[in-house]
Amino acid sequence: MTPFDTEAPAVRMSGRELYVVTFAIILLGAGLIALTWIVGPSVAPVQLPSYVWSAIGFCALELLLIALQRVIAPAPYGTVLPAHVKIAGVLIGSFLYAGAMHLLL
Repeated sequence: MTPFDTEAPAVRMSGRELYVVTFAIILLGAGLIALTWIVGPSVAPVQLPSYVWSAIGFCALELLLIALQRVIAPAPYGTVLPAHVKIAGVLIGSFLYAGAMHLLL
């Protein structure tokens, strides 16, 4: 038994095909989030203020944009922030947005 016997089989796919599949998945996620953002507040079992729904939508959209940025405009190796820093920034920004809207309304 060689070390290669335990690896998953590789799929022959060009870089362009991989980008197309990735972009399609991101668009599907964005569509589902848009539906949640539009339909969610009206049919949700827990009625949340509109600014909370807006913050949830912005958070989800920004998380998708993190992945989209890696597809559309990849940065050279070593010049990007780690994923956990980007995700923490998105979550902190969403909480700050919800807090600011709560204070303004």
